[in-house]
Amino acid sequence: MRNVMSWIKVIIINLVLFFALMGAMLLAPPLVVKIYRIFQQSSIADRVSLPNYKNVSWIKPLTTEYSQLSRKYNDFVVWRTRDFNGDHINVENGIRRTVGIETNKNSKTWFFGGSSMWGFGVNNINTIPSLYMNTTGISASNFGELGYISRQSLAQLHNNYLQGLDQDVIHKLVVFLDGVNDVLGFCRIDSSALGTFQESLIQSNVSVQFTYEKTFQQLMYFISNLFGKLKITKNNITEYNCDTEIKRAEEIALRLVKVWEVAAALAERNGDNFVAILQPVAYAGNPSLNHLPNIDPDGGRVRKQYEAVYPLIKKYAANSHINFIDLTTAYDSCLYCYIDFCHVSHNANKIFVDKFIESLANYELMGIADFKMFVGSRL
Repeated sequence: MRNVMSWIKVIIINLVLFFALMGAMLLAPPLVVKIYRIFQQSSIADRVSLPNYKNVSWIKPLTTEYSQLSRKYNDFVVWRTRDFNGDHINVENGIRRTVGIETNKNSKTWFFGGSSMWGFGVNNINTIPSLYMNTTGISASNFGELGYISRQSLAQLHNNYLQGLDQDVIHKLVVFLDGVNDVLGFCRIDSSALGTFQESLIQSNVSVQFTYEKTFQQLMYFISNLFGKLKITKNNITEYNCDTEIKRAEEIALRLVKVWEVAAALAERNGDNFVAILQPVAYAGNPSLNHLPNIDPDGGRVRKQYEAVYPLIKKYAANSHINFIDLTTAYDSCLYCYIDFCHVSHNANKIFVDKFIESLANYELMGIADFKMFVGSRL
């Protein structure tokens, strides 16, 4: 009897240890990530010390709010930022708040793009759509999203029309700001030709509901990401290849322009105007970068991708029938504009908006015949 009780005790202890270990394995990834994100604020705070934000009171609380943001899956557009109500960042129904005074009731501008359009590094009032609205008096909506490539913006534009959004507005202008994410993502040798950066993650989650793989998926994803961060490849030579394979560079440039053409056709079919903007990047033009000593890491591998693809985008866009604006040199005269290789501070967004409006005046936009006069009085 004593032996039986002893065996039962051993079995119970082993079962407790087994399930404790299993529980730890399943609970550890989200706990570790949550702790990491708390301390990760220090890396975001590196930008706070830049001269761009000298005497700017809202930048520190902004970084705290930014670290609290999360995303959720949405069909077709893939993801949007979850609703958030802060003092400097507000998101409602996946759309960041635009702050401004509207004086022109007959027109509206829809802005699309990635994190630069969304407003990474700036508060609500200093996003591109907000500054545009305050300058022109034309109502604006910010459909930009963190990490978006051009095809996601196209899907969002399609959603807007399917929903009948702003049908009561007489004249609408659709603005796409693209370039950085399409080049950075698609020039990677492991990228899908047509997918987003999250394609493999989403594919791994679309599986049979009850499997061991599903049970341990979070743990496996955590381990793969951990080893991915620890893995060191010599100079990252094989990570990008647009600079060494001209055909790939041409395909990526042409694909972006084709997306713009489809977006333009969709807008025009709905009686609206369309303008595509090639996004500024620190590797184009001659911006002042002395305050960013680490702007060109890995032997200039990232820089070379933009040097290979951006001229091709300009060439293909110039030969298309879309309204195209090249603002890659917008910050050449700015001392402190960039906060990293593609994001900029609030003062840079004001420069961008002024140059954008000046460039818009060169186009005879349908239904906005008085645009030049209307905007000219406000610059």
